[in-house]
Amino acid sequence: LGIVSLIYACFASKSTPDRAFYLLPARFWELAAGALLFKLHSNNGFLPKSKQVSGLLLACGFAVLSAGFLFADQKAFPFPWALVPVTGTVLLISSVVSSADKPSRLQRLLSASVVTYIGKISYSLYLWHWPVSALLRWTIGFNTPSSALLYLTVIFVLAVASFHCIETPIRTSQYLRSRKNWKIILGGITVVLLGFTAARFIVQEKPKISLSVTKDE
Repeated sequence: LGIVSLIYACFASKSTPDRAFYLLPARFWELAAGALLFKLHSNNGFLPKSKQVSGLLLACGFAVLSAGFLFADQKAFPFPWALVPVTGTVLLISSVVSSADKPSRLQRLLSASVVTYIGKISYSLYLWHWPVSALLRWTIGFNTPSSALLYLTVIFVLAVASFHCIETPIRTSQYLRSRKNWKIILGGITVVLLGFTAARFIVQEKPKISLSVTKDE
């Protein structure tokens, strides 16, 4: 599925760039990369065994990730430029979880509790960053240091709240663990379909329900 998604992203990035950027089919391969890396690590694969190899992965990971930040073409996203930060992240994670002895200072820093906590809530941060950014842009603006600080504070608070109050309870729910798998899958599909229906309704009825005064559709 990850390979299929990557191939689709290759074509969609040129033909329908908005769909490729925003919708899951062209982005699933990025999530699949993390899932596959987890499976490899679970089976002791792609784990450097020496400090030298681990350090090399760390350096390459930072270099590739930095290249993505500095040189990415927003008109060629998610393909091919999303490949760069995804590859860099894979290298960094493999370096940090290395089985090599005596990790470097940078590896210890990336493994520190504060940093790993940010990593745990990173998906929550990702989910919240866009709606909060859009709200600020259309209200108080988003071009001053104070608004940027407010932005970071709000998304961090929301991410922490949703991680501990929604994600973790669901993930560790004994009730859900005791249900049959097909019921869990059916429930997930139902939630996705309800979300899709609601989103489609909002888009179609936007002229009637929107409070925005802009003419920019």
